[in-house]
Amino acid sequence: MKIIDKKYFLAACVLLIAIFSFKINAQPIKPRQLLKKVEASISLLNNVTYKINKSEKFFTQRDTVYDVAICSLYMAPKDEMKFYHIVDIKSSYKNTYTHYQYDGKYASGFWYKADSLNIPKKIFFHSVVEDGYDRLYSMGSSVILRNIFQKNNIFKQARSFLARFAIAKFEVKEQIFMENPVYVLSIYGKSREGRVDYVNNEVYTIYIRKSDFLPIGYKNYGELEGMKKYEYYEIEYLAINSKLSVEDFKVNTNLKEVKPLIYYERFQQYIN
Repeated sequence: MKIIDKKYFLAACVLLIAIFSFKINAQPIKPRQLLKKVEASISLLNNVTYKINKSEKFFTQRDTVYDVAICSLYMAPKDEMKFYHIVDIKSSYKNTYTHYQYDGKYASGFWYKADSLNIPKKIFFHSVVEDGYDRLYSMGSSVILRNIFQKNNIFKQARSFLARFAIAKFEVKEQIFMENPVYVLSIYGKSREGRVDYVNNEVYTIYIRKSDFLPIGYKNYGELEGMKKYEYYEIEYLAINSKLSVEDFKVNTNLKEVKPLIYYERFQQYIN
């Protein structure tokens, strides 16, 4: 029997090892490892400014609402809202623009339309010391993304003991999303047939940028009593851990009205 030349035998071994190593490296990251990495990446954020394009339809709604917003968040874990924030939103609902601001003590806001930019708008104020926090949850909450950026976010919750009773399975895939290589994390909720108050067939899909493990997209789908809901958004980070300070978020309670033009023009610079 012919003996294989040592030179060719070694070359074949090296090739087999290289192929085996490539297959190992090409395997997607495990879901729990990915959750930990995303959670760690978010924990490093002190402040963040992002643009969000969002579409959503809740169970009882007939039409889909489309929003585009610019959001600046300053992390405040001990605050009830978890962030001080400045938010500008353009909504397809009644074609309105809204500006919100919150500094931990006061919230302010006003709304306007593009055909009334030079008409002074009255600013409304809300004191959390006097009136509590309930009203704040409706002030720009749909684009502030608490489920992603707060300390107890969806990634941490998905690794908790209680999550095993609500989550059926995880899946991780890889693809290109918004021109970025991403991990696609899908979280499937357990169905509860027969419970009218429980959302069935619920799926959360999160697009996680490989370069820094930050979420850049999100989808959610669910069914309730024959009705369907869905939510989708894309995130573009404009600044991460910039020079923003607490003072930048202070609400000026002495300013009672404002002409929206300056807010509109600043907003247009980001969305056009």
